[in-house]
Amino acid sequence: MNATTVAVDLAKNVYQLAVADPNWRVIEKHRLTRAQFERFFANRSAKLVVMEACGSAHFWARHLQALGMEVRLLPPRYIRAYVKRNKTDAADAAALLEAARCADIVPVRIKSVEQQALQSLHRVRMGRISKLGDSYLRVLLTHGARSVIHAATMKRRAGRPLDRLRSWALELEARGNRNKAVCALANKMARICYATLRDQEPYGAAKLERKLEHTAFKRAC
Repeated sequence: MNATTVAVDLAKNVYQLAVADPNWRVIEKHRLTRAQFERFFANRSAKLVVMEACGSAHFWARHLQALGMEVRLLPPRYIRAYVKRNKTDAADAAALLEAARCADIVPVRIKSVEQQALQSLHRVRMGRISKLGDSYLRVLLTHGARSVIHAATMKRRAGRPLDRLRSWALELEARGNRNKAVCALANKMARICYATLRDQEPYGAAKLERKLEHTAFKRAC
């Protein structure tokens, strides 16, 4: 087989394949079921397999890597620009081939089973701060903020003292609702993390107190 690259448009039941030669010309097109898809790569080899990054793509990437093939997962938002005319499975597969030739598109790192399981757990638990930046980091910040507010609520009920950050979060929750307070606290935690990394100093209550007193920091909140 002269093919060096296989682009795969994944779906629930039927997978569309576009097979290209070393000059990136499409020489074969296949529409396969899941069982046929497995047999296709069991009987043939390819230098590179390109897929759009999604949950099932990580599974197939691990499967194909075990067969000794290089697998590249591309971000979905960059593939759309290469789709010509109407969006079809065949057009999507061809678009993957075009996108694979672009050196500026950074592939998505293939996740292990454990990483996918952890990410699924985190996604099930929460809300969003905004659509900007790294979505996974926003998830972690939101979980952390929700945990802080929950622990602060328990401490207040027990009559235990709270620092200013936790008191501020509970006051904000009292004026609005829990979800808004969580997002606001997550935003503040992101700023604290940035300041800690920027100044190369460990997080400390004393330093936080100074930041809370700083006028510019108050405006940012």
